[in-house]
Amino acid sequence: MKIDLSQMITEGRNPASQNIDELSTEAMLRVINDEDKKVSLALLLVSFGDVSWLVGVGVAVWGMAFGSMPTGWST
Repeated sequence: MKIDLSQMITEGRNPASQNIDELSTEAMLRVINDEDKKVSLALLLVSFGDVSWLVGVGVAVWGMAFGSMPTGWST
């Protein structure tokens, strides 16, 4: 099973960080931190049970597609 990453919104270009390579280190860290904050805020809107289930599905799909767990993950 091949996964088409071009169709996944998470794999697209992020307008907030398009010029990150031109920023100072401090500005770069602010961009990364601001984008990471969005994840935490989004998690407040859903239950962690739902997120846990979804991560489990993602790991299962990864395993079916690539025959192994993502690098650095354990069961």
